[in-house]
Amino acid sequence: MAWESVRAEVMRRGIMPGRSSVLEIGPLDRPVLGKSAYDVRYADFTDSATLRAKYADDPGVGAIVDVDVIWDGASPLREVLGEAHLDAVVASHVIEHLPDPVGWLANFAGVLTPGGLVNLVIPDKRVTFDVNRRLTEAADWIDASLRRPSQPTYAQIFDFHTKALPDADTVGLWAGTVDYRGVVRDEGLAAAALEACRGVSEDGPHADVHCSVFTPTSFVDIVEQLGELELLDYALAELVPTKPNTIEFYARLMRLDPASDPAQRRQKRDDGIAAAREAIAAAPAPISASGSDDDGPSAAHYVVSEREQRFVELKRRVMRRFRTWRARR
Repeated sequence: MAWESVRAEVMRRGIMPGRSSVLEIGPLDRPVLGKSAYDVRYADFTDSATLRAKYADDPGVGAIVDVDVIWDGASPLREVLGEAHLDAVVASHVIEHLPDPVGWLANFAGVLTPGGLVNLVIPDKRVTFDVNRRLTEAADWIDASLRRPSQPTYAQIFDFHTKALPDADTVGLWAGTVDYRGVVRDEGLAAAALEACRGVSEDGPHADVHCSVFTPTSFVDIVEQLGELELLDYALAELVPTKPNTIEFYARLMRLDPASDPAQRRQKRDDGIAAAREAIAAAPAPISASGSDDDGPSAAHYVVSEREQRFVELKRRVMRRFRTWRARR
């Protein structure tokens, strides 16, 4: 089965066509769930007209779907949806952009039925332009959950613009034929990144950067620690590790019943973490720059899919616009 089909199947697991009430976050022009088959509403930070104007000159973006729910990702979702209850939330390449992922997930917990799902597509830093950035840890999410920022932090903005590598070779990273250790962006970017930080305001446009950086293992580590601290109302229902010809992995979080026995909730969390670690251990990993990982694929066998390349290009364009802005300063 082609990975495109596998991707769609994974993201739709647990969602019943015509029966499950679903919210899909940021579908843009390629929603995971189509309205012809699913009871789904599309949510984004602004209306359809504004999105279409924003991407009007972007050849990588096609016909943008109509936005049903305008939500900034931070304000109470229950107030936006009214009395509606959800069975599932789908979000592809969204969680890494969020200043406060804990608050974001808590917002869904307030409208999801017990057992409801949050299906996530998450980029894997090992094979994307985040390869040289440090992994996000539980401490970062905890700090954000207490501060509740509405914008990425200055540290996140600066780190993204100075360390992300827009020309990172995904196939080469899988094959171990490229080595980005020690690669530094040109010195002029640091000053421009600092200016970008100074230009951010709490009530201004959202700074579009990767606030969080993950591998499948690091994501499981965060979910485990925050679960132990009762900061997440979820168990990890499934984790599908990054496949050799892709840039992303998949996580399904299940809303725990707050009325259930604490021991039962803890057991569900432990079972989900154990299953996720087993899946990661059984999956192939990118060959390291030293070539020590014998289970990785060869460059001749793998080509990044059209959809995965599209995600990479969309995010690269963010950095290209930043470089253009810098050159005009």
